[in-house]
Amino acid sequence: MWIPAFLVGLVVASGAQAAATGAVRCSKLLDVRAGRMLTDQMVLFQNGVVTDSGPAGSITVPAGATPLDIKATCLPGLIDAHVHLTSDPSHAGYQGLGVSIPRETVIGVRNARITLRAGFTTVRNVGAPGFSDVALRDGINAGDIDGPRMLVSGPPLGITSGHADDNLLPYEYHDRMNIMTGLAAWRTGRGRPAPRCGKTSNMGQT
Repeated sequence: MWIPAFLVGLVVASGAQAAATGAVRCSKLLDVRAGRMLTDQMVLFQNGVVTDSGPAGSITVPAGATPLDIKATCLPGLIDAHVHLTSDPSHAGYQGLGVSIPRETVIGVRNARITLRAGFTTVRNVGAPGFSDVALRDGINAGDIDGPRMLVSGPPLGITSGHADDNLLPYEYHDRMNIMTGLAAWRTGRGRPAPRCGKTSNMGQT
């Protein structure tokens, strides 16, 4: 039987931008640690962080906070450890050359909203040109746009002719981009561009 589900993390992540303190009352709440379903639960949050939860009758709601009554099963927010929110799968190959970094950032705004509404409250963005993912993360953190918490890498790091290498492009393109080959060249900035070489920017959390 299908059970309506509501992501507690979704309320916390989006509601925190509008109110520092809030509460959610759930008809049912999935306790993922104990592996059981709890009934009539209250969840409190402050500044985007869950502070308390328990039976609705035993939890004191802070003054000024009106509980959001959810007639559904509440779940913790989901986490996706590999996303590219500023990318669009239709922009592959040479078609992607016509997409500017500002345009990719706008795509990221759309995808961040869709991702949050799908129940993912934390994501790890593992590669985006021009630090567009950093701009997207900062916009979410500032409350300018809706989206999940983001751990971002900036541009990807890849080996020569590897996954992150734009090896479908001619040498002249790499020459203009000043892409370098070798870790030493990347660290010192004194390497010469080479055809079919990998990206040289960092990958990981920033």
